[in-house]
Amino acid sequence: MLQQIVRSLHARNPFYLLSAVCMLTGCYALSRAIGLQPGHWEPLVTLIGVLQFYEFVLLGLAVFLLRRGMMPRDSRMAFLIGLLFVVDATYLNTELATASPWVAPWVALAHLAFLVPKLVILRDGLGLTSLRTLALTVAQIGFLVYIPGTFSAVHFMDSKVHALGLGRQMLPLVVYGLWWLVGLLPVLYLWADRDSEHGDDPFAHPISRASLLLPFASILLHLFTLHWLYNLPVHGSYLTPLYLGIATNIAYTFAKDSDRWRTLLQWGAPLVAVLFSRVYPETLVFTLGDAFVVSPVRLALIGVAATFAVHRSLASQPSFAWASVVALSLTVSGHSFAAMRLRWINVIPENSAELGVAALVAAFALLALALAVRLWSTRVNPLTPTPRTREARYAE
Repeated sequence: MLQQIVRSLHARNPFYLLSAVCMLTGCYALSRAIGLQPGHWEPLVTLIGVLQFYEFVLLGLAVFLLRRGMMPRDSRMAFLIGLLFVVDATYLNTELATASPWVAPWVALAHLAFLVPKLVILRDGLGLTSLRTLALTVAQIGFLVYIPGTFSAVHFMDSKVHALGLGRQMLPLVVYGLWWLVGLLPVLYLWADRDSEHGDDPFAHPISRASLLLPFASILLHLFTLHWLYNLPVHGSYLTPLYLGIATNIAYTFAKDSDRWRTLLQWGAPLVAVLFSRVYPETLVFTLGDAFVVSPVRLALIGVAATFAVHRSLASQPSFAWASVVALSLTVSGHSFAAMRLRWINVIPENSAELGVAALVAAFALLALALAVRLWSTRVNPLTPTPRTREARYAE
């Protein structure tokens, strides 16, 4: 019986997971016992320091076990648990931002200062070769630790400025910008997570993938939690950039062996993302200058144009370039679907004179389009016959 228990412990070694549970429980219990109040931040910073030391121990243990050749499963477990704490699974940064929005940015900066040597040591110890993955991981965690402070600081300014009628509410606009940054991350993964940069170590690719995906999942969880804490509804327009980024990543990561699914994601996902943008609060609409209205619909169309440009660069299909141009042209039509419909109705000729002018303009435009198509097809297909020179005709 005792031998079976020893063999089970040797095979599974649950103490890493139990240690993580104890650390999470301790952080949660102490943060509740501190009784956070505005300006009362010193005990929480001390607790964050203890957590930083625990992260160093876990990541160092992962490198030590792997270098000694002791149970690769143990080193993977230690790394994943350490990464889980690095991405603020304890929510201590969020609580600090709530307690003191002016101290939180400096603590977040210290967090990044400790983070870089952790990841560099981990990269050297595990033999990882992708500097792109390392840079994007640091950028994600930096973005993560500053999100709570951004919410808290902007909410504080809104309570002082907007409440006095001195300006508009800025928190929805800032949060909308944060969602666009989050939507950009899955596209950047296509640039960072490349098999050719991971070397021959079979452990390298899972580590790199985890170092990208765990911070991303934590960012999403923090954003949804902060929406709830600040009573800010998650409208469809907030999810538009996230949907665009994830669909683009899936098209080239998971659907690369299926042309049907890749084509569906390349063309269908941008159209669905535009439909998401129909639901938005009025606070996200503002005017630049005297007449140009910026709205989530227009920004979604710009994002769709950028998505088609990414498809053009990755798939090398000229049709995506034309789709990008069409999406950009629609942004001029109006700031909402109702405004676009009204604009296009006004374009329709109502009498013979307007019809004649439109036909003449279309004739010249179609000539230019025909020439552009011919020049494009000649460049794409080098087998297209080219005009013979005068010397070639005389030689015949």
